[in-house]
Amino acid sequence: IAIVVAHLAKDIGIKVVMHSHTQPENIFLHMPNFFFVKKINSLFYRYLVWLYKKTDIIIYPSEFSKKIFEEKFNTHLNNKVISNGVDINKFKKSNVPEEFTRRYDINKNNINLLYVGRLHPEKNIPTLIKSMSYVLKHKQNIRLYIAGDGHLDSKLKKLVVSIGLGKHIIFLGRVSDSDLIHAYNICNIFILPSLAELEGMVVLEAMACGKPLLIADSEESASVYLIKDNGFLFNPYSPIELAQKIITLANDKELLAKMSNNSLRLSREYDIEESVTNIENIYYDLLR
Repeated sequence: IAIVVAHLAKDIGIKVVMHSHTQPENIFLHMPNFFFVKKINSLFYRYLVWLYKKTDIIIYPSEFSKKIFEEKFNTHLNNKVISNGVDINKFKKSNVPEEFTRRYDINKNNINLLYVGRLHPEKNIPTLIKSMSYVLKHKQNIRLYIAGDGHLDSKLKKLVVSIGLGKHIIFLGRVSDSDLIHAYNICNIFILPSLAELEGMVVLEAMACGKPLLIADSEESASVYLIKDNGFLFNPYSPIELAQKIITLANDKELLAKMSNNSLRLSREYDIEESVTNIENIYYDLLR
């Protein structure tokens, strides 16, 4: 899609830059800490400023990402804030087939927790894993499912084994699009311990499936602004605080239901169809 848009824009005279969702200062967080990483970052910053100044407009996925960019590069360019959006016709509350629950040995009677995303350092998954040690001291019928892959896969699995939680924390690996929707719907609580997010697509997807949220309260994460009576924030460096929030939700079915409904309602504000319309309007305005 990005390639098609870029070529079409070129043909009609609009300069378009496609960029990943990775926060600029965290662009290499998932790389080993080699001596040249800082130098690469410095060169990358200068390249971004040069590139972005050639565009007719910059589209940010959130007010937070706009603030980060303008502070980081000390530059203010013509811009609009438009959410990446979520396909609410695809990500929605639905029944989970028995084949899926059997394949991953999921007990619907448990309180099922879900993380979706890369297995990289900036996602802060060890805090989530360690929190389960405290959770299980109070409630045994809780399971954590981790969907995604990355170079920390083996290290995180070793951590789970080392603290004796192999039966309580299950790695789903990279899942298909259909299985991802099933995973959202089978969980009771969606958790994102990430330290850096420019919007949080997985959070929007979980909201569209009506899931209560637990989001790391990080200064570099836009996802904290998606918490509006549909979940809790927690200290990203405190497994105990996260465990307490998990237990609070797990023990209160009425609160879970209330937050589920709030997530579903709020997700309608991020309908991808509206995002597409807004972007199309920008193109037409530039042409005029």
